[in-house]
Amino acid sequence: MGLLKNKKERAILASLFVLSFIPVVGGTFRVFEIVGGPVGLPENPRISNDPLPAILHVFGAVPFCILGAFQFLPSIRKHTPERHRFNGKIVALTGILSAVSGLWMTHYYALPIELQGNLLYIVRMVLGIAMVVFIVRGVVAIKNRRIPIHGASMIRAYAIGQGAGTQALIGITWIVFFGEEATGLTRDVMMTLAWVINLGVAEWVIRKTSW
Repeated sequence: MGLLKNKKERAILASLFVLSFIPVVGGTFRVFEIVGGPVGLPENPRISNDPLPAILHVFGAVPFCILGAFQFLPSIRKHTPERHRFNGKIVALTGILSAVSGLWMTHYYALPIELQGNLLYIVRMVLGIAMVVFIVRGVVAIKNRRIPIHGASMIRAYAIGQGAGTQALIGITWIVFFGEEATGLTRDVMMTLAWVINLGVAEWVIRKTSW
């Protein structure tokens, strides 16, 4: 199959899997803790007191990030279009679940200002809504056979959904250089920067893609 022979596609998958690794593993561990498994992450009283949105967010984000990575491979779209369509339905549903649950947590979880100031709150709300809009637009577009609009919309939605991965990489880099986690406005700016980077890459990919 072309997927196994195409070095470019293997590189795309590998990079997206690396980007997904920290949030996927962290989210999975958190769900295990919530359902009574061993504690492996710092305690989060907000999640402990109201775990359902966090569980839904993980159940949405993990398949959206992992399964969504395969949706961008031309070989799958070309050689197994039925697989692309089936996976696309799952990606769309889980993406909306991830975005809506993320919006709920952003608005209702009582986050200290060190972890979420006004800037980050606004950015999260705007991008969460935008992610839902892009997915819905992508679904409507493919039903009308408007392939370029479908592809561009889903790429933008995926870029937003992968924000946590880029944020983790930026956060780790900050800790390596400064020896501690960023907080307050600095953290808000760093988290926002991750989405700016992702969306910038998304626009570059959209312009380079031949639909």
